Amino acid sequence: MMTIIFPRRNISRRIGFDLRSIIQNVKQILNTNMNQVALQIHIALVYNSSKYVVGDNKTRRRLFDIFQSTRGHRCHLSLLYIFVKTLYMVNCLFQFYFLSAILSFPFHTFGIEWLSTILRKVHSRVNTESNESKWFPRVVMCDFMVRHLGSNQHWMAIQCNLPINLFNEIIFLILWAWYILLSSLTCVSLISCLCLMYSNIGCTFIHKYLHMNSPKASREQCDNFIGNYLKWDGILVLRLIAHNTNDIVMANLVGALFKMYLDSNEKQNDQVRLNEHYERVDVSPD
Repeated sequence: MMTIIFPRRNISRRIGFDLRSIIQNVKQILNTNMNQVALQIHIALVYNSSKYVVGDNKTRRRLFDIFQSTRGHRCHLSLLYIFVKTLYMVNCLFQFYFLSAILSFPFHTFGIEWLSTILRKVHSRVNTESNESKWFPRVVMCDFMVRHLGSNQHWMAIQCNLPINLFNEIIFLILWAWYILLSSLTCVSLISCLCLMYSNIGCTFIHKYLHMNSPKASREQCDNFIGNYLKWDGILVLRLIAHNTNDIVMANLVGALFKMYLDSNEKQNDQVRLNEHYERVDVSPD
């Protein structure tokens, strides 16, 4: 359903991150050079900071303009990730609304009311095998017409048993418990994702791997590496990779990225000094 609503993989590739390819390369680390994986992430981070073209399709362009406005912060992928998780949460809530409309009673409180009814029966020592049910009655009155000779018609009411409602109640009770579990897990996942990415907690594991591979790196260099180079998208990618690998692989990967960051900074500083030199030469008197 989510793939139909929002082509997440296609957009993530256009943003610059092919997460499936990156994670597969990391899993095959014995046959892959770690610098190759780091270079793939480095290129994606640089590409994610630059202005890119998404095509001539107007609808597609409008969609990507939302992410384009945040390109300087490198948060395209993280915003997409949170947006998809939000869609999952909305989908769970919609299931409650949909079933409430079909069953004509508030389905989101169905399980709670069912448990309270059972506890009330147990507490009052009422026969729990009673056929009474507020939502799925198993004993109802059925009206039917009896025809006699001539034009005489009589309506009669008799008591009908509906044992199928016993199974219906159990089925919908299981559905209620399943949707509650999905909604709770999705909500916890969304909140934990926000806390890990947009707080200091998300930077702790980067510092750990930096100190494992580059113990001589200063605190300022580490903070600049996280805040100015990785940013939200880089932290998210590394956290997803960390879930699929071990600490040794992650330490080598973060160390390779840190080395690329230092080399890139050195090249930028050299270019700035060269430009300043040319400017001084241009303004100097003959």
